[in-house]
Amino acid sequence: MCTGDTPFQAHGVDQMSLFKGIVKGKYNLSKYASPIVKDLVGRILQTKPQYRLGNLAGGAKDIKTHPWLQEVDFNKLSKKIFRAPWKPKIRNPLDVEAFDNWDHMKKDDKESPLTSKEQKLFERIV
Repeated sequence: MCTGDTPFQAHGVDQMSLFKGIVKGKYNLSKYASPIVKDLVGRILQTKPQYRLGNLAGGAKDIKTHPWLQEVDFNKLSKKIFRAPWKPKIRNPLDVEAFDNWDHMKKDDKESPLTSKEQKLFERIV
C-alpha cells in the first residue's frame, strides 16, 4: 500500500505461481519503500510463525508499537473516527472504477496443480 505494489506480484506471473510465492515467503519490496517500511513488512511476512511480528509474546502490540506506526492513534482507528485521507468519488454502489483491473489474473490453461510437496506447505504447523 505504501508504494502501490503488492510485494508478491511480478509482471506476467500466473495466479498459481503467485500463490506459491506467497506460501514460500518470496516477496520483493519496491525500491521506493523506505528502510523502516521494509523492516515492518519483512517482520510481518516471516514464514516461520515463531519469528513473525504479531505472533510473538507482545501479539498485536508488537505491530502497533513498530516505529513506522508510531504516529497512528489506534484508539481513534478502532472507534472508526479517523478521516480518510482520500475518498474516491463513486457513481453508484457498484462502481469499481477506482480499483485496478484484475482480469489479467484469470485462470490460465498453463497453470499446473500443486505438487504434494507444495501441498504440504499449506498444512497447519503444530
